[in-house]
Amino acid sequence: RGGPLFRVRGSLPEPLRSAAALSVILERERSHQCEPAFGLRKLVDVATRSIYSSPFQDPTTSVQSINAIHDILRRLARREFPSGRHHDAHGHVRLVERVLSWEGYVRLAFDELRLAGAGSPQVARRLRAALEDLKTVASPERRQPLDRQLKLLDEAVRRAYADDADVDAALVPDMQGIGSSQPVNGVALN
Repeated sequence: RGGPLFRVRGSLPEPLRSAAALSVILERERSHQCEPAFGLRKLVDVATRSIYSSPFQDPTTSVQSINAIHDILRRLARREFPSGRHHDAHGHVRLVERVLSWEGYVRLAFDELRLAGAGSPQVARRLRAALEDLKTVASPERRQPLDRQLKLLDEAVRRAYADDADVDAALVPDMQGIGSSQPVNGVALN
């Protein structure tokens, strides 16, 4: 309450000042329609809370959240992102709004989950599967943030386990989120 909603540079005559103020729509709560990153943020919160919850960790709930996050990013991977710059009829920039880039969405989706989930084989394996799959649908210029997350996930998993066999098992991608690198139903998971 009372914080600035936007800043005006230069002078703005009163009729335009009032019009700018009237263009702001306030609701009681944030919405997913107006702020898609908010929904992603909530899914990340559910996933990390499920990893950290005490005394019972719930990696299956984390994997379900990762499934939804993966689906959202898969849809975003091919989309064009707005610049946040709005021009008038003469091409002059009249409004600049903050927008999230592809890298911003990737970091929002994976930074905290990677840190929290590296010590859970089920979560680490599902994260790896999501990241590897996203690389298959992302354009070449959008793959670097995914490669960065994969590299950081590898390093975090190596720090989380003392046994090389456990490290190797946690680094095998698992789209189903079963959590075991060994075939649990007679069929290899990779």
